[in-house]
Amino acid sequence: MRDLREDFKERVEKGNKKLFSTINSKEFSSKDVKFFFFSIYRKIKHNQKNIVLICDSSIESYILSVFLIFSKYEVYFLNASTYKNFHLIDNPLVIVLNQEMYELIYKEKEYEGIIISPFIEEFQYFSHPSFDIDSISKEFYENRYIGKSIFCSSGSTGIPKMIPLSYDQINSCYNNVYFGFLNSLVFKNIVSVHDTSFVIILPFIFCLSSRNNSQIIATQSKPKINSLVLLSSNINNFDDHIFISVPSVFRLLRKFVKDKFKKFVNGGHIITCGEPLDKKLAIEINSFNPISFYNLYGSTEVAPWILKLNIKNYLASFYDVNQIPTILPVGGNLPNVELKISDSSELLVCCKSVFSGYEGQTNESIFKTIEKKVFYKTGDQFKLIENLYFCKGRLNSSLKIAGAFVNPIFLEFEIKANTTVENILLIPSMLEAKLKVVIFVSEENKQDQNELNQIYSLIRKIINDNSSTNIPTELIINNDSIEFLKSGKINRNYYKEKYVIKSL
Repeated sequence: MRDLREDFKERVEKGNKKLFSTINSKEFSSKDVKFFFFSIYRKIKHNQKNIVLICDSSIESYILSVFLIFSKYEVYFLNASTYKNFHLIDNPLVIVLNQEMYELIYKEKEYEGIIISPFIEEFQYFSHPSFDIDSISKEFYENRYIGKSIFCSSGSTGIPKMIPLSYDQINSCYNNVYFGFLNSLVFKNIVSVHDTSFVIILPFIFCLSSRNNSQIIATQSKPKINSLVLLSSNINNFDDHIFISVPSVFRLLRKFVKDKFKKFVNGGHIITCGEPLDKKLAIEINSFNPISFYNLYGSTEVAPWILKLNIKNYLASFYDVNQIPTILPVGGNLPNVELKISDSSELLVCCKSVFSGYEGQTNESIFKTIEKKVFYKTGDQFKLIENLYFCKGRLNSSLKIAGAFVNPIFLEFEIKANTTVENILLIPSMLEAKLKVVIFVSEENKQDQNELNQIYSLIRKIINDNSSTNIPTELIINNDSIEFLKSGKINRNYYKEKYVIKSL
């Protein structure tokens, strides 16, 4: 049994080793990192309030997030999209690292106790600290009471929820991931394009703590600059790295860097998670021969992973590429994870990393007791085929349109796997009894009308092959830039309002 906090402490206290870097190669040693965090910690250490950290993908946000997860506080990790949720939090202490966000929040309402880091632009403040850093560091680690980390779900599958995770739950997942596959990987650079408000921050901490010579590389060091754009312009600078993100981000990255994408994949360990992984993308990534390639399944509620699939081994097990399923399985369970499939095909999970319930909600309906064990009901439909778990979509994602049940989200991945379409949304319009097919067309992948008609015909065939009757559809071509959530997924609610609600 490993202790995530102790593993991280050992990294920090080991002298002047690099722990964090920015995309433009600015490096911060353990001494630099300690000074930054503990200069803030000494201001808040007697705080009795809940802490709200307004996160971004800057290096400051990563440093603060990592330490605060190991602190005694209950910390809400929010971002520019979800920060308004802290209006529901009783008298919080708010830490803002971004001048623009600070001004936005302050103009709406004056909050007591807001702290803004004066170190937004550069790390020019590094100097000999005017306080005993070793003493305050010792005080921090000797406090054995560890609070909670509260993450806000992205809202991509419904109304955002506040999801609290205890340290024990996070540490349990760390052990499952570490002994499940992470301890077999060797890497130096942990590259991230995500902000720290999402639970994906935890796998980055797992990676940082598990390797004595690794560092987290934050891709955004300044506001208003897209992290993927920054990564794309510096992508040749990386090797011996691990890159963790949703399949949608891999598609975008491939579009941005094109021929450089192969070199980036070839020099690193690749982990996809957060969305179904389709055959076409999996085969393409694997063809570039990454050092390792895994697909992980989970959610914030399980801190965050419970299933894994070694993609390289899985694809190698097929003699005929046509035998590979359109949507790849999510694999087998990690160590110490017990799974069951209910009579309604819902995946149930029992392990120590499962959370205790949503904040501010009654939670009886999301848990089920079987033989004195408490299982979390994931809300996802699964099948078990030859000891591999296949996700068939959300239980509540199937909708009845024109007399037929369809699962729009699952169909989107079927379409991506079988057509040249990179970004698509299927938006049900219940009042119009039709499915709106939104294809996003950019300058780089612009098609002529004949090609679009052929793609649309193929899409309609896929939709109708997966339903009991022909479903009316409407084609919408979107030539504008895509609205993404911070998680890297397309903002489904934005386009639902644009193409369904406003059109009624």
